[in-house]
Amino acid sequence: MKAVSGLIHRIKGDTLPTTDYGGLKQGKKEKTEGLGTMSGVFVPTMNSILGVVVFLRFGWAVGNAGVGMVLLMMGIGCTIAMITTLSVSAISTNQIVRQGGPYFMMSRSIGIETGGALAILFFASQTLGVGFYTMGFSEALGAYMRKNGDFPLSTLQLSLITISAVVLLSLCGSKIFAKISMAILAVIAVSIVVGILCFYIRDADPEYDFRQPSSTTLAENFGPEFKGNWNFLSVLSVIYPAMTAILTGATLSASLANPTVSIPLGTAMSVAAMCGLFSTIIITTGASVGRKQLQDNYYIIQDVSISPVLVLCGTLFATFSSALSGIMASARVLQAMARDHLLPGLHFFAVETGGEPRRAICLVFVLAVPPLFLGAVNAIGPLLTNFVLITFSGLNMTNALLHLSHTPNFRPGFKHSNWQISLLGWAMCLVLMFLLEPTTAALTCAAAILIAIFLYVKPPPIQDWGSITQALLYRSVLSYLTALDVRKKHVKYWRPQVLLMESRVTEKTGELQAARELTKRGLLVVGHVVQADLLDKTGTESTQDIVEELERIRDEALGNIVDKQKVRALVDVTVAPSLSAGCQSLMLVAGMGQMKPNTVFFGVPGHVAGMPTQVEIVEWLRALHSVQALGRNLVLGHALGDFNKRALHAAAKQNLRSSGNPNGRVSINVWVTAMELENLRLMASPRLTAGAVPVGPSRGGGDPTMRTSVARIMVMVQLAHVFMSNRFWRTMCDLRVLVLAEVENEVARAEIKRTVEKFMKRCHITARIEIVSIADLGDIIEEHKARTSVHRPGSTRFDGSARL
Repeated sequence: MKAVSGLIHRIKGDTLPTTDYGGLKQGKKEKTEGLGTMSGVFVPTMNSILGVVVFLRFGWAVGNAGVGMVLLMMGIGCTIAMITTLSVSAISTNQIVRQGGPYFMMSRSIGIETGGALAILFFASQTLGVGFYTMGFSEALGAYMRKNGDFPLSTLQLSLITISAVVLLSLCGSKIFAKISMAILAVIAVSIVVGILCFYIRDADPEYDFRQPSSTTLAENFGPEFKGNWNFLSVLSVIYPAMTAILTGATLSASLANPTVSIPLGTAMSVAAMCGLFSTIIITTGASVGRKQLQDNYYIIQDVSISPVLVLCGTLFATFSSALSGIMASARVLQAMARDHLLPGLHFFAVETGGEPRRAICLVFVLAVPPLFLGAVNAIGPLLTNFVLITFSGLNMTNALLHLSHTPNFRPGFKHSNWQISLLGWAMCLVLMFLLEPTTAALTCAAAILIAIFLYVKPPPIQDWGSITQALLYRSVLSYLTALDVRKKHVKYWRPQVLLMESRVTEKTGELQAARELTKRGLLVVGHVVQADLLDKTGTESTQDIVEELERIRDEALGNIVDKQKVRALVDVTVAPSLSAGCQSLMLVAGMGQMKPNTVFFGVPGHVAGMPTQVEIVEWLRALHSVQALGRNLVLGHALGDFNKRALHAAAKQNLRSSGNPNGRVSINVWVTAMELENLRLMASPRLTAGAVPVGPSRGGGDPTMRTSVARIMVMVQLAHVFMSNRFWRTMCDLRVLVLAEVENEVARAEIKRTVEKFMKRCHITARIEIVSIADLGDIIEEHKARTSVHRPGSTRFDGSARL
């Protein structure tokens, strides 16, 4: 009750954030029919809560499980209901809740995939509830009519007639529904009050084993005495649906004058009334009637009343109103999903006729009929319970994630909720699902997962709603990035982190595909330079125009690279007066902490739109020089085309056949010079252990020339090794190290080869070693042309080179 009073206090005194959720800004009222908290939320919710279970199953539950266990069941159900109400209150006071209620809350918070999947199951639960309450109405009316004479209609036939009447009444509109609901609730309230008073004012009746309420009878009925195969969980699965209708008012959000106020307040009032009323009925029944009558007589409240007809009317009105509320709520949820194009072909049911979702109501009618053929309330109850519980778990998870994201725009007017309580409610819902019906719970979860996968693969066309997953990812990534202390990076864990300087970010380029091959499980940043001067007031473009151009290029690049080409990369666009200045800017600011590019990939200009001008060549060379000046690795891609791996390999094999070596394998080559070879000899010294061999650009003591030279070799070997980690290249190509050196005789050749092999072995990289004599370089270049170059029609050749 403290939480309820706190809710009322917060709603009266607090203002709401001005965030736009789902395209509707705070302060802009949606056109509604003006239902208030009582008529729009409390009354429909109570009409759904006070249904078949209250009048026909509570006495039976007390007879089997005992007063103590049924109160425990009530405690579990009311706890879940109250926690869910707290979550709904927090979510609904943080945003304008439009049509669909729980569906709108979840889909606009946790994303269309999860929120949409849970909403579809919630719609199924509401539709199933229509059949559940219709069946309860038919059971009560049929039993009374048969008791007083012959009744020609079966329960199924009566159910079909009843649900048809419910549909016809619901087609009249929400205003008529609200007026009828008030009258129905008044009848139900009177019948319940009379029914409870009869237990205290009526004389004992041996026919029904009815006694005046006493502590002796309460003690006799306090413990369990299950009949047949019933147990605690099976009894709970039957009576729990009475505590699942708390969201009925929330689903009518489109008909509320002020849903942000009415939903939390009306729902909390309903839960409080439910807990108090249910506890009173359970204790009164258990203290007044013998156990056997409770076990065998579903209609004990009606039989002991001084006016059985009044209690019967309350039962019939309660079940009928529950079905009516359920069909109205289901139709509103369906219409909301249809307006969002959640599923293909669903938009047909988004149309309103006279302000009412009549098409949606007709579909709900069609879907609610099949459950009637299950034949009994006890058969529908467990399935209904599972669908409702997974919806409750989704709402609690939504609120918990919103709190954990610490998003500044999550400022609910209701403050009495936190992620710990919501997480507890989420866990209770899932545990209860699997305890009650493990098989049904597993199928329900599987259905939710399959629907979420479908919505991920084929999302609605318009879903600019935001997702809490982005906020959670931001927090997680930020936490890990700040934990990656740049002072703790070590050469042993070096990997290529590539900045691709790309001028055609909206096209599919070979440079992008080649850079992706070099950054398997590593960082790839696609950089683009817009050549302009933000401070130049003499130009035709304003500063705002340039900024908008940057954002447009970034968005188009992301759409092309990430969405179309499925390349996992970041896009960074900058503005600078020249290419070299922009390249320097990107090298210095792109990335964060240890996640910063250490390798820059440039394409050779002049192979897209003709030969470059002299000014462009000079600027490109200045950019390359800036890469070396800032100590980054440099990779050049020449005439890569679209980097079709199979076409490149096929062309290379054709060149091998043309050169008279049809059985040769295509090679990825690394060249080592004479100076680098001398430093390799020092690195291969027996005094050095394998752990001393660098696996990336080395920093530390020793001769700087040797460190730089060995690091250069290591970078090239490592880049080639990363390239070869791709299954295609690993299968179709060999890694080859070509050593360019002065070779005096075969003994010197063998010594050089042993030195390089020893170094490669310590690096744990397998490669073929070939020695190229400087004297024979010209002839050997022609001889190895097919292996070092890939010729394709309409282009020159493909070369890959790496430099530190």
